[in-house]
Amino acid sequence: MLSNSHTYDFALAKVKKDIEIHLKKAESLPKNEKLAILSNFVKKLESGINNFHIIVADYNYGNAKNYDTSNNIDAIDLLCICAELSEIEICSKDVIELTSIQLEDISGGPCPIGRVARLLQVVTSFIEFL
Repeated sequence: MLSNSHTYDFALAKVKKDIEIHLKKAESLPKNEKLAILSNFVKKLESGINNFHIIVADYNYGNAKNYDTSNNIDAIDLLCICAELSEIEICSKDVIELTSIQLEDISGGPCPIGRVARLLQVVTSFIEFL
């Protein structure tokens, strides 16, 4: 799918604008609420679970490994949006499948930009359902 996530450095302004309302909602969630949402979401995933746990652990430790500074998007917020999308019956199965695939692919590009670019593919594919 995505071979070089750095193709998107500083290039996601339009995509970010399209999902801005949902990003702001996810950004504003308290940490404990995000963790509860993600704790439920991980149970649905088919694969990519190790990378999911790495992203959540990085969030817990407060480091910047999830934050794409070139596009000002945090992978943890995108995961929260993916979790929200997985609750929508019409797209739930596809969201879970694509999120699992993208989480697996993060192994090949674990930098913040790679994490964000891959999770953005999920969010932008299904954002119309929110």
